[in-house]
Amino acid sequence: MRHGTVKSLKPIDSAAQKLYIEVENMRKQEAIVVEEGVIEVEQAKSETKPDNVNDIPGVGAATAEKLVSSGYDTLLSVAVTSPRELVAIAGVTDVAARKMIQYAREKLDLGFESGEDVLRKREGIEKIYSGSKALDSLLGGGFETRAITESFGQYGSGKSQLAHALSAHCLKQYPDAAVVFIDTESTFRPERITQMAKSIDLDPEDALKRIKTARAFNSLLGSEKVCITNDESFHIEPIEDVVGNRRGRSISTFAFNPESGKMEKVKVTDLIEHELGENNLMYKITTSFGREVTVTGSHSVFKGVRMGKLRETVNKIKGNMRPVPEYANFLREGDYIALPNTLPVPGKDVGQINFAEELINSASPEILKEILVVDCDQEHLLSEITNNSVRQIKFLKLRHTGRGVATRIPNVVEVNEDVLWLLGFIIAEGDSQYKRRFLRFRLTSEPYLIEKAKRIIEANFNVKSFIHSKKNYRARTLLVPSRLLCLIMRYCYKLPIEKVAFEKSLPEWIFELPLSKLKHFVAGFWDGDGYHAASRPKGRLLFATSSRELANGLSMLLLRFGVVAGINPIKLKNPKPNWHVPYRVEAAGLNIDDPLKLEGAAQHLNAPVWNDLVFARIKKIEEVKLDPKTKVYDFEVNSPQQPYQNFVGGFGGVICHNSDHQMILAEKVEDLIKQGLNVKLVVVDSLTAHFRAEFIGRGTLADRQQKINKHLHTLMKLAEMYNLAVYVTNQVMSKPDVFFGDPTQAIGGHIVAHASTYRMYLRRGKKGSRVAKLVDSPNLPEAEAAFYIDESGIKDI
Repeated sequence: MRHGTVKSLKPIDSAAQKLYIEVENMRKQEAIVVEEGVIEVEQAKSETKPDNVNDIPGVGAATAEKLVSSGYDTLLSVAVTSPRELVAIAGVTDVAARKMIQYAREKLDLGFESGEDVLRKREGIEKIYSGSKALDSLLGGGFETRAITESFGQYGSGKSQLAHALSAHCLKQYPDAAVVFIDTESTFRPERITQMAKSIDLDPEDALKRIKTARAFNSLLGSEKVCITNDESFHIEPIEDVVGNRRGRSISTFAFNPESGKMEKVKVTDLIEHELGENNLMYKITTSFGREVTVTGSHSVFKGVRMGKLRETVNKIKGNMRPVPEYANFLREGDYIALPNTLPVPGKDVGQINFAEELINSASPEILKEILVVDCDQEHLLSEITNNSVRQIKFLKLRHTGRGVATRIPNVVEVNEDVLWLLGFIIAEGDSQYKRRFLRFRLTSEPYLIEKAKRIIEANFNVKSFIHSKKNYRARTLLVPSRLLCLIMRYCYKLPIEKVAFEKSLPEWIFELPLSKLKHFVAGFWDGDGYHAASRPKGRLLFATSSRELANGLSMLLLRFGVVAGINPIKLKNPKPNWHVPYRVEAAGLNIDDPLKLEGAAQHLNAPVWNDLVFARIKKIEEVKLDPKTKVYDFEVNSPQQPYQNFVGGFGGVICHNSDHQMILAEKVEDLIKQGLNVKLVVVDSLTAHFRAEFIGRGTLADRQQKINKHLHTLMKLAEMYNLAVYVTNQVMSKPDVFFGDPTQAIGGHIVAHASTYRMYLRRGKKGSRVAKLVDSPNLPEAEAAFYIDESGIKDI
């Protein structure tokens, strides 16, 4: 065809005439260049700009901003949504939402049209090949765009293999296209894409670059604390530090078994980090136990729901509350959410501590040059000692330039009951002086406790201390003038003696002690910061601290004994601006009154309990709006035996869930397309795995189906608006009432069945083959096709 400029095209029928008029009205002076059968459009400046959401009557700047930030930036996106969604997004009334939708539909002329018009629109539908001519023929020539194709079948039937093959062939068929692969079961394998790409002469590196894959997760604010074990050691630290500093290392966390309700130590299978995005509203949830967590609105925590014998929702019966995942933005004040009532940290006994070894590993070189070691009456600088010879060291002392004789402290001290009591007492009452310099530390408390601390320090560390008292004061102060003992407390026992009271936290190694030793540490802390008045109610242990971190750590520590404590801020009368809020940690309903009897103690909680979970009432929910660029984090917690999908996070410990990121990822595909990515195929493998794990029992079936329905409509909207294909895999179950024939049935019920355009049932055939049966289609008959799966992908028999 010759070069030429065509200023107008004569329409050949009514449908084309209609399209022609729209083009002429919206894009005047449009040039169409025809060459070699290819039509290129050169759009000139239009006298009138195309309609957008700002042109909708009644939509102001603020409402338009909300719509655009949520992805509703075109008239078509408004026209195909529901009034309920617009009400939630834009904050308008239901009547206003319906008028907005009506205007968009009228503007786009989305009313009735003739069958001829529909036929012409369907001429733009494309078919994506799978590699098997028989399978493509079964589907009318391939996997159709503007449609959802579902395959279901038992494990090993080839659902995920077909997803990989379809992805590779799509990239081969469309050299400038991309594939989005939403992976909910950790089934995506880049190695498999490489194999299939090579077999069809497709560059493997280019293919992998054009596949955008993401695992499905939820998100917590980076500052939220999580409980983990890493390198066989226990840690409580912000989730952003875990994701940022511990990636690639063996990490475990604590999760409840969804079948038994028992807390277990479970491996973290993936760490997730991403930006908060435009939907930047987070929710801070505070419970009646003082536990708090801040999560994204689509992040689930476990709502307590009453269950009967058949797991349907019933009225209040003792012991029948069960955890069901629920969006944070769906929760209401007064609901119950799940907390752990025990923390199964593996016990690790510490018999003794070698101070020289710990100082070499953790103190600075400058500090090591201050310390002398004594071995067979020979003195050497600790900085000159190697780890191989630390076992031979008997005493440590500071290099001394004064008149007196430096105190010699034993290099090895047993971690006995007295030492553990002293460590707990120092955290509660101790502090260093002279602007946090390690010169000496002091303890202020009751006289009998000060006397006890003095005896333990002299007996175990050979350090003299002095009691300072004033007349008319009940409390006394113990002064311990030993820089070396300060260094040992800081670097060997990990006590934060250099920090002021509101900055203190518990040493992490303390959490791993056997309960028979741990109770002595708790007793020391109790003697320092406990409530001992005669008016104290029986069966209660009360602690007071000005440190939020210490309150959090103490509540976690009590979970080692299976004791749940409430954490509540103490209201002060006329507080000064520079005062920090103190906290009361209170364990009630106990059958003991002494911390030394914590091991084996029983507790009666005024709250629903299911095995290792307790359900606390939500006291307050606060909305927190952050910058869309804020990083948020999450864990994947799973195992081949049980889809745990939960972990302990937040202040004081809240059971958090991770699964609804799957729905967010589907919604973010549109953002990728608007950024210029030519997405031609969206794969969801598998569609129902997370929903099936989240919602247990008939009582939660309606909630599950609503979420699946919303997810499928998001996928269909993508397919329709951008002429792309959607392929989803689905799990199956066996119907117990089928005595003859195949009892296999797809998960998701009528919701998935009606939303899927094409449905295929995959099963194993003879001699290692696979058989696909088309069980539902709007225009094709039921039929079967057989194919093989080999190293190169999907092949015909």
